[in-house]
Order: sequence, then structure tokens, then C-alpha cells
Amino acid sequence: MSKLKLTTKEVLDIRAFAKTAPDTWRKGQALFNTLVEIYPEIAETVRGTENDPYHRDERINKFIEFITE
Repeated sequence: MSKLKLTTKEVLDIRAFAKTAPDTWRKGQALFNTLVEIYPEIAETVRGTENDPYHRDERINKFIEFITE
């Protein structure tokens, strides 16, 4: 069974890596794309839900809560 939640440290690592994304990406887009690269199976549990920040940065907090253990 794949892991479907991340530790706080793993989430912090994703946030740090997302800061290296292109400046043209919104914060939610950078976070989601980073999650796809590192933990694609977790990204699929978020994609298209009310927790998906890709198109809406205001969902970032819900996204973080959803993917964290």
C-alpha cells in the first residue's frame, strides 16, 4: 500500500522546493506540481477536489492540511 499522507518535515520540504518554481507559476500551482513530481500517488488523491490548489491559491491551507499526517 502506498503512503497517502506526509510528515510535517516532508510537507516543509515540498514547500521549500516549490519556491524554486518559475516565477510565472502561482503558489498553489507550484505546490501541486512539486507534489506531482515527488509524490504522484498523493497528488492524485488531491487532483480535482476542493483541496486542489492548482488553480486557486486560497485552497493552499486546505491542501496542506489534507496531505499532512
